[in-house]
Amino acid sequence: MQQHPLRKSVQNKKANGFTFLEALLALLITALLLSFYPLIHHLFERVVQQSELDLTAQWELFLQQSQKDMQFHKKIEVKDNQLFITQPDNKIIQYNLHKTTFRKQSEGKGHEPLLLDVQAIYFQHIDNYLLLKITMANGKERLTRYHTPIRKGGS
Repeated sequence: MQQHPLRKSVQNKKANGFTFLEALLALLITALLLSFYPLIHHLFERVVQQSELDLTAQWELFLQQSQKDMQFHKKIEVKDNQLFITQPDNKIIQYNLHKTTFRKQSEGKGHEPLLLDVQAIYFQHIDNYLLLKITMANGKERLTRYHTPIRKGGS
């Protein structure tokens, strides 16, 4: 029995394409991956929002603590972009930037990290006000101003 000429030519050629089953499997995997994209995107957005909330809480806590340190100062001095606060008991509190950590030191001993991932700080003492500008590692800037009235025995 003789084979049909078309059937003979198909059997002699080796086809290097995808089978229907392989194409369906590839399509199924692609659909599954694409269906997870919104979930992953949503989770990523939540992580970013949470980090922003953490940064805001960290900033608010820093403001409260620094305001408390400056509330009953005897003298406030800015030298080499560092802040020195002399307390009524002559204890000196120093605020400075060490690498990427904005920190507080008492009497030059130890350190208490106040803000993390800080790129730059800028202090300026003008009349009865202290201006503090902080640039975070993500490029955002924070600015605050403290009222620092002149106390007897200091500036």
